[in-house]
Amino acid sequence: MALYYGLLGERLGHSYSKLIHERMYGCEYRLIELQPEALEGFLHARDFAGLNVTIPFKQAVIPFCDRLTDEAARIGAVNTLFFDSDGALTGDNTDLYGMKKMLEGFDLRGKDALLLGATGGTGKTAACALSDLGARVIPVSRRGAVNYEAVYGIRADFLINTTPVGMHPALLQCPVEPEKIQGLTGVADVIYNPARTRLLQRAQGAGLWTAGGLGMLVHQAAGSARRFLGVPVEPGRVAETLG
Repeated sequence: MALYYGLLGERLGHSYSKLIHERMYGCEYRLIELQPEALEGFLHARDFAGLNVTIPFKQAVIPFCDRLTDEAARIGAVNTLFFDSDGALTGDNTDLYGMKKMLEGFDLRGKDALLLGATGGTGKTAACALSDLGARVIPVSRRGAVNYEAVYGIRADFLINTTPVGMHPALLQCPVEPEKIQGLTGVADVIYNPARTRLLQRAQGAGLWTAGGLGMLVHQAAGSARRFLGVPVEPGRVAETLG
């Protein structure tokens, strides 16, 4: 088996994952761009030591796993593939831990939270994180009961974006206008490139609490590294990587 780790996705030109993983634990880490039709053959070959998984494969990889962790099964999305002690290809979701770390600075207990991109793999993770932290989740999607126009008629305390709208290179795109949403006091965006998306810039300009996705990315990477290596990454290395 080839002793490399990597990130599996369709378009990865924006990704910081190679830099983060190689800095955090000194591995060989590749960016692996695949078209969806090539996914099955790649995973059947199992020519890797462990993988992170991003858009559009977080749900598509599930049928190729021998087993799922409790977190991955609960969420219905996988961001980490690793070989367990018996050689089984196992799907895990360390995004949940990373997302909770990203949201630590905002008290979500009893709050109403708008979730943009609720039907995607990252959206499913966000729904679990918000619920675990005590929020009432209001799913927002293009064809759902609450769409992107309807958010302006809803009162909510918090908003989280899990869509790729605003990600590099489309830096001027913004999924909603946060200053027009009634009652909003906090906004988070899972996008990490750029560090401050147009959504976060507008929210900050309106005096709202904000959080970007870089912290989530680093903490989920530490969770993945623990699966890959079988031991946790030292907290100092995580802090150094964030710094």
